[in-house]
Amino acid sequence: MLGLNPMGSQQVHDLVVKEGFEHDLYVSTYLVDVYAKLGKMDCAQKLVDEMLKRSQVSWTLIHKLPAIHPTQSLHNTQNIT
Repeated sequence: MLGLNPMGSQQVHDLVVKEGFEHDLYVSTYLVDVYAKLGKMDCAQKLVDEMLKRSQVSWTLIHKLPAIHPTQSLHNTQNIT
């Protein structure tokens, strides 16, 4: 995994968007994980909301996020696709 820091995560996210991978399930799931570990739940939530599809791995991550950052959690994760 790349080093966890807010600046680096934003640079990776910007590159993902620039290269057209923002809707790739694996890339999105990775970025949700990185943002959650950084405590940037607003960014993680935005990515979850924009996911076109969710896999078993992404759902597992979404449901374990409160354990990663117990004081924050995602909302509106009922739409299973």
